[in-house]
Amino acid sequence: MNKENIVIIKDKIYITSKEEISVGDWITNTYKVFQYKDDCSLLGKRKVTMTNDSDLDIPQLKQEDIDYILTGKKEMPEIKLIIK
Repeated sequence: MNKENIVIIKDKIYITSKEEISVGDWITNTYKVFQYKDDCSLLGKRKVTMTNDSDLDIPQLKQEDIDYILTGKKEMPEIKLIIK
């Protein structure tokens, strides 16, 4: 995960991407997060794809992801694949 894709506002973490932004998507300008309604320029804004903000209806970060982001470790945590 690239650090430029991580936005922290107060106690919330937002993972962003350069994906195409559509009406209804959550976006950020790195100062605030809001839902895009086709009423503003998209210049300097990025789509929010994951977060720990439970008010947003998008995929939520797991605690281990949050810990990784906040500790600044250089290695990703071990990923375990469980096949049943």
